[in-house]
Amino acid sequence: EQHASELAGHVVAYLNVDNSVSGRSFGASAVPSLNRVVAEAADAVIDPDSGRSIAAACQRSKREASALPGATGGDLVNNRLGSGSDYTVFLNFLGVPVLDMSFSGPYGVYHSIYDNHLWVSKFGDPGFRYHAVMTRLWGVLALRLANADIVPLDYQPYADRTREFISEVTNRLSPRDREVLAPLTPAASRFSDAARTMAARVDAALAARAVDSAGAEAMDRALIAAEGGLIDRDGIPGRPWYRHLIYAPRPTYAPEVLPGVAEAAAAGDRARLADQVRRLAAALDRAAHTLR
Repeated sequence: EQHASELAGHVVAYLNVDNSVSGRSFGASAVPSLNRVVAEAADAVIDPDSGRSIAAACQRSKREASALPGATGGDLVNNRLGSGSDYTVFLNFLGVPVLDMSFSGPYGVYHSIYDNHLWVSKFGDPGFRYHAVMTRLWGVLALRLANADIVPLDYQPYADRTREFISEVTNRLSPRDREVLAPLTPAASRFSDAARTMAARVDAALAARAVDSAGAEAMDRALIAAEGGLIDRDGIPGRPWYRHLIYAPRPTYAPEVLPGVAEAAAAGDRARLADQVRRLAAALDRAAHTLR
């Protein structure tokens, strides 16, 4: 928070590794704009147990249950972000794209006196093979994000997920309250159109014989700034520190999508619901404007 102005517009993404390894099952939680670069990196790094890529090994097996607040589910990248780790301030307060990665497995010793080097070396990761793999994966991602001709952030999956979240929240409401959410559908469409336009510009620039440095720099600035458009300076009612309008944690580690809208609807406060819909639609339009 102290360095917010210094970080704004300069940080491409925050790559979080909290509990690196407690097993062999890879999982990642990230904002959707990072989906593609995570998938590409996971396809480039080899899983030592199967001899296949991390991506292929992940597709073959479902993620094992974990006591940690990280990713869950069968997808390579989980786009439902809660809290419980150091990425929280970067996403929820600053509006920086975040990724959280781990290799997990049965972890009954979590936060106990047995959660130590001996347990990791004997049970969690004998030979520390998956710690080495995490280092490779982390490094590939950092190098790709730092050195790509154009920052590899793709907002098309973000727009798709946002539409899913809108439908999810809408379906929980009464028909009368659903009408209040109507402005979100065209706002999500404008965000989707802008994301698609930016992706086409990036593809065309990369397909050229030589990448135009001025054009690439302009696209970099827009791609880096777009996540910040989803921040509302007043934050979510009742907890203003959480300023991201797509993601916030519940009182637990669990994720809440469209938190301002969802919480206003749960409270039965139609005036607050209408205000949060207006703010979310404006945030989507800010992100769309940045990408155009």
